[in-house]
Amino acid sequence: KLERKSDIEWSRYADLTPSDLGELVGVPKMGRTLHKLVHQFPKLELSALIQPITRSMLRVELTLLPDFQYDVKVHGYVQLFHILVEDANGENILYHDMFSLKSSEAEDEHSVVFTVAIMDPLPPSYFIRVTSDRWLHSESVLPVSFNALILPPKFPPPTELLDLQPLPPTALGEPALVKLFDGVSEFNPIQTQTFHELFKTDRNTLVCAASGSGKTICAEFAILRMLVTDPSGKCVYVAPRTEIAEGVFADWNGRFGSILKAGQVVLLTGETAPDLRLLAEAKIVICTAKQWDALSRRWRQRKAVQAVSLFVVDDLHFLGGDAGPVMEVIISRMRYISSQKLQRGRDSAQLRIVGLSAPLANGREVGEWMGVSLKSLFNFSPKVRPLPIEIYFQSFDQSSFSGRLMAMGKPVYNAIMRHSARKPALVFVPSRRQAQLTAIDLMTYRESLDDGSFLGDGVGVHDVAILAEKLKEPALQQVVNAGVAFVHSGMVDADLERIMQLYRDGVVQVLVCPSDLCWKVQERAHMVIIMGTETYDGRERRYVDYPITDLIHMIGKASRQDQDSSGTCAIFCHTPKKEQLKKLLYDPLPIESHLDHYLHDNFNSEIVTKTIGSMQDGVDYVTWTFLYRRLAKNPNYYNLQGTSNVHLSEHLSEMVETVLGDLEESKCCQMTDDGDVTPLNLGMIAAYYYIQYTTIELVASSVTAKTKIRGVMEILSAASEFASLPIRHGEEKALRVLARSLTHKLPQSAQFHDSNTKALVLLQCHFSRMALSADLRNDQRTIIGESVPLIQAIVDVISSNGWLKPALAAMELSQMVVQGLWNKDHVLKQIPHFTKDIIDRCDAYEGEEPIESVFDILTLDDDVRNDLLRLPDDKMADVAVFCNNYPNVDVSFEIQDADDVAAGDPVTMVVKLEREIEEEEMDDEEVMQLGVVSAPLFPKEKREGWWIVVGDTKTNSLLSLKRISLQTTHEEMHMRSNYFAAGRQQKPTRGIQVTHVRRNVDNKVESLGIEKLVPIEHDEVVDDLVEVIAAERKLQMTIAEGIKRTYKVPNKNYNNKKKGSSSSTKKSSSSSSTKKKSSSSSTKKKKSTKKSRSSSTTDTKSTRKSRSQRKRKKSLFKKESKSRKKSDGKKTKGSSSKSKSKSRTGDQTCKGKEQVKCRDDCIATNCGFDDDKMCIRKCKHDCCVDSETGDSGDRNEPTSAPVASGGGGPAPEPTTLQPAAPVAITPAPTVALPVVP
Repeated sequence: KLERKSDIEWSRYADLTPSDLGELVGVPKMGRTLHKLVHQFPKLELSALIQPITRSMLRVELTLLPDFQYDVKVHGYVQLFHILVEDANGENILYHDMFSLKSSEAEDEHSVVFTVAIMDPLPPSYFIRVTSDRWLHSESVLPVSFNALILPPKFPPPTELLDLQPLPPTALGEPALVKLFDGVSEFNPIQTQTFHELFKTDRNTLVCAASGSGKTICAEFAILRMLVTDPSGKCVYVAPRTEIAEGVFADWNGRFGSILKAGQVVLLTGETAPDLRLLAEAKIVICTAKQWDALSRRWRQRKAVQAVSLFVVDDLHFLGGDAGPVMEVIISRMRYISSQKLQRGRDSAQLRIVGLSAPLANGREVGEWMGVSLKSLFNFSPKVRPLPIEIYFQSFDQSSFSGRLMAMGKPVYNAIMRHSARKPALVFVPSRRQAQLTAIDLMTYRESLDDGSFLGDGVGVHDVAILAEKLKEPALQQVVNAGVAFVHSGMVDADLERIMQLYRDGVVQVLVCPSDLCWKVQERAHMVIIMGTETYDGRERRYVDYPITDLIHMIGKASRQDQDSSGTCAIFCHTPKKEQLKKLLYDPLPIESHLDHYLHDNFNSEIVTKTIGSMQDGVDYVTWTFLYRRLAKNPNYYNLQGTSNVHLSEHLSEMVETVLGDLEESKCCQMTDDGDVTPLNLGMIAAYYYIQYTTIELVASSVTAKTKIRGVMEILSAASEFASLPIRHGEEKALRVLARSLTHKLPQSAQFHDSNTKALVLLQCHFSRMALSADLRNDQRTIIGESVPLIQAIVDVISSNGWLKPALAAMELSQMVVQGLWNKDHVLKQIPHFTKDIIDRCDAYEGEEPIESVFDILTLDDDVRNDLLRLPDDKMADVAVFCNNYPNVDVSFEIQDADDVAAGDPVTMVVKLEREIEEEEMDDEEVMQLGVVSAPLFPKEKREGWWIVVGDTKTNSLLSLKRISLQTTHEEMHMRSNYFAAGRQQKPTRGIQVTHVRRNVDNKVESLGIEKLVPIEHDEVVDDLVEVIAAERKLQMTIAEGIKRTYKVPNKNYNNKKKGSSSSTKKSSSSSSTKKKSSSSSTKKKKSTKKSRSSSTTDTKSTRKSRSQRKRKKSLFKKESKSRKKSDGKKTKGSSSKSKSKSRTGDQTCKGKEQVKCRDDCIATNCGFDDDKMCIRKCKHDCCVDSETGDSGDRNEPTSAPVASGGGGPAPEPTTLQPAAPVAITPAPTVALPVVP
């Protein structure tokens, strides 16, 4: 009956109601059944984003949304669809692929990205057709019109490789420089052609050559030029990935270290304060793009950044990848710094920029953006290589990913036997599991043919068997005996180093490596096989292509310069990907900017530093970027419909306005009706800790006055920084199993394919110390390392609201992260090698005093301690190191002018921290290790740090907060904390001042769970507390840079009174014991039958054994730890020689005209500010610079805790710092800026 209704098309049946369908067939009761069946018919809604990459290649991002009711009984578990791209006439199929729709994903939106060739001449349209594999007439068609398509211009030809006589290393002239290239008889043709421009001139240079062409040596030419011509010069080498930076540092530290002083070739750590010191002392600085972005944001106040004279950027072709936006920002910033130096003239050292990259199709535009002239641009063709490489493609039609990999097994073996039978070969596979399977397959194929093995020539089977027994993985032991090996990211370091050494020595001929390790594995081979070009992305729940940058790097490994005359590369891929890969690998790589998707965080940082103070400043900022140059060249790629000034102006205005609007909505900045922009507290916090604005918005909207540790942990795991965690194939099931045994159950909305859910699961596994697989263990290390600055930011956000208990919960979470245990676990559990049995024996110990803290372990007699612990000598040494480093801190304070304080007046409290050390018994190496925390479960080295908190527990009010680090010996820390006395509701004043006094004590003050409560004994100040809480292990702010917050005090009378009385001698806590208003005590030990919490405090109760007694006991235990420290103590990479930090007293001077101090307690000798409200910390003069670090005060440091009024009223609004005067930024000089309406 429906077929006879020929006037109604099939596509319209989905729009009919059940009653309409019942009337059509004449059976009204069948209406609902027909309506259900019609809507179970497979149908997909299509949408596509079209972006031209070149004049002959089109990028298509196809979005598919299921528009039918999926029923497993009707459709099964998987529905297959064909994706076809047809020409305008429907005669030719330009692209074909299969799409699988799973029942579990029937309601999700899916995206498929592919490239299509553009016909010449340009056709009017293409058609994208998606057809069901099983259902008739189930298809969707999407026409793609090219009427408004604007293709990018043709790219200029590459640089021609000249036929020059190869230069020998003696061309460098100096014998010391020639010695750096021992083993190099002559430079290759690319190095020879670029030598004069890099070594004989100071012009900006861009070298684009194929991977494996020796571009690093080209960078060394420029560095040697700087060392020869500029003795005070400083070079910064930036790499997009950590693995690249570490490899370059390992090479340069050995070579350049021979001609430079110790500590002048450094690798940055990612910590702001240590990195500033390394930058100030070093000649050659190696870092990643993110590390340099964090350091150079405040370049106007950091003299060490301004002192850089050579800036080398490696792997510029990453501009089109994930690291591209950060690289684009730092290059644009360095270009702007260079232009500012040029304006100053000859008085300041000029900045030279050198770029290294793979061949780029638009290399000329990249060079113009970097300030490179045509004469200094070397953009060679991909075919130009010092060592020719033959590239073979073999495609496979299997639509199933696993089926494709199985089909590739035998061809991989055949390719090795055909092209590299007796030479080393590298095989790159998609995953760790596939690496093991491929290695076993290669061994099996060789043994089944009785064709020997892959062992090197002259290698004895018996010798290899002995070496294989030392490996821990059984599968690895088996394949190594056959001359095949595999590596993966979760491998033990010892096994990884053994395998690499076997491969370098030629014992193992075939090495199978997962694709994510291609940057970490430095070895090369005669033949490289890329077994599949896709990998599983669990976040998108689909297979995605390898980044083209990874493929280029893999191909470049098929070049052994001194051993082969040519290399070979075989690429096994899916058939639809073959033409695209040929196009990208045979031709220069076109790169586009993606900064428009990442502008928010960069704008926020520039707003905080006052580089951007209005919308016009934002537009001017964009003109310095590569994005601005590409807008006019390839407008359709950036959703721009024209190239006129009007189009560009409107697009830029809309983009800047949208970004600033999003920042304002997230309360990171504030905009006026005139378009002026000022930073807010949340924006300052995000910029200071280098976190995303979406994270700080989430934190601010999630925390409340009642948030506890569980809530803080969930907020932490939901941070945007964890959104990039990989979800591998099969990990959803593993995470689901782990979630069943978690201490805190997951929320009902948790999705195991979500990276943030994975972060929450792994965090709890870290606290419970659960066993994990190798891949999950690596992801857990990443999460733990990134958690520290995030928690610090959470503490700042909470303190801005004046909430005490949530702030303490966040601090306690930081301790849990560092030591890897729950806050309710026994305090002894943080000691290395302490198991449940040992802790139970300690609890059952019946001695003079029970064992409840780390200090009780120290006070035990040796025989008793050995009987309780029952550990071998090596583990006992670890215990000794931990216990001897566990801090014992005395806290004292005094109330200044205590007799004159009335209700509502500001109260100034000076807090002093002391810790005694036995320096006369310590050697220089042990002194250098002071402050290093023993945290075996933390992935990085952690330095001691503390939070000092002043709060009222009854009203849950946080009065004052300061995070400090006590990093040098012979110092005494005085902290001045200002807050209001209880009794009056008044705008809170905040401020903490720190001064240093030289004494024979060491303020080494941190370990997990140190909590000191010192009541303030004052008539008008009731129930206020001073809590000293152990900070998280990783230090972000140091005395030299971070402790620089002094805020304006609104009470003018108080300031005048304080200023007038400051010249009098201050009463120390020890000398004022007779005063009623002053109090000093040590932290009291908690006596309880319950287990001590992991956050419990240092044990300094007055009834405890005296320090001298503990010192005698400790010296017995010290012998074991001394030998251990010498063997295990490792210096941080790039750290300078053993030098002690200077005292801060008198470190700062001002060259301003007004030679006065802003406050008597200011640490500056002459501040140049005649305003008693403004201290050096907020001085706007660039002359106020720290002589040690070259860093001026943190003018825009995020606001710390507000000083809540003692009356227990509502939490005050966060106070926004008054920033420095805005700095105007001029548009890029070489680009015509359109008029912004």
